[in-house]
Amino acid sequence: MINYRKWRSYMIKEFGKIKIDVDVEATKKYYSTLQVLPRDIEAWNNYCLYLEKMKPEEKSFFEELGILPHKCDIESLGYNANRYYPIVGMYLIKGSMIQSDKEDVVNDSDKSAEDAITYFNMIEVGRFSFRPILKNVRWNGDVVNIEEGFVCIEVFSERFPWVLPEKPNHTIPEPANWWHPVKKVKEVLHDRKMNEKWKQETLQSVIWDLKEQNIPFHVMKKSQVNAFKNAWIYTFAPEENIKKAKKVCYPEGFYLWHMFSYEYAKCKTHENALKAFDKTTKEDCYLYLSYFNVGIKIRNADRFEWKNKDLYEDFVMTDKDFCWTFAKTHEEECGPYFLKLYSKEEDCNVIKFT
Repeated sequence: MINYRKWRSYMIKEFGKIKIDVDVEATKKYYSTLQVLPRDIEAWNNYCLYLEKMKPEEKSFFEELGILPHKCDIESLGYNANRYYPIVGMYLIKGSMIQSDKEDVVNDSDKSAEDAITYFNMIEVGRFSFRPILKNVRWNGDVVNIEEGFVCIEVFSERFPWVLPEKPNHTIPEPANWWHPVKKVKEVLHDRKMNEKWKQETLQSVIWDLKEQNIPFHVMKKSQVNAFKNAWIYTFAPEENIKKAKKVCYPEGFYLWHMFSYEYAKCKTHENALKAFDKTTKEDCYLYLSYFNVGIKIRNADRFEWKNKDLYEDFVMTDKDFCWTFAKTHEEECGPYFLKLYSKEEDCNVIKFT
């Protein structure tokens, strides 16, 4: 039973002995703009299909906290001998923990009590187990910092069903031990931390390189990047393929050029694309870096040197009026791609955004 007590814009949620001070509207706003890059596509697709027919109490749990459940980087250990598909993932909610009995969990027999992860009590809802995690938790000897003002909630299910029509690609011979989901979360968070560190270092190298090329630039805000990607798809995808283009460009990563590789829009490819791009006049442009989901407004783009530089292994460049776009991919068999809708003298008539 979930009890409520309003306090300012927050709401106290009680789950047994656990009390969470949740800003539901702020959490909803957070998830409305959140984009998820699933690492385990198979697990994520299976999870999303289950969510379409989940139990009422499970649906209610997510709704009461303001969570959009499909916006989670779900991973699985694989289909086991008991015909279950154990999953693990993490959610963030805007708020704070105000009361709970804590319990210490030792990850496995090789871990001492002082190296254990400190959790709050479990919340059992339908097939799911939810557990809030303390800030600055130690994972693999590292400290993982949860952003201020958020509560991190681990979700896992040892008896999660396989609901996709096709057979799973990954199987495990024995049922997962109880600590496997916890260990999996550790590995995921550690990988994310290392990946984020690499991204920040590489992005700084990109910024330094643009300065070295004497190219004026401005890094776009996250909201501007989201608006750019949306405008890009609605401009360059044929109207009848917009829905398909969004499906391959968003859930499977930040690669806008998937629209071309799936042939949802006709364009020049390979050498023809490079020749057309080289001949195109480039002034004020948008440079979208796929690996980082970062957009940069650049001026005097004719001076932009990107060839033979690993920094620009995967990017999309579009002129400020959305008359043309060029995509360089990290896959040798795909691209480059170039699509020109209008000349500079013509009315581009594109979606404007700020």
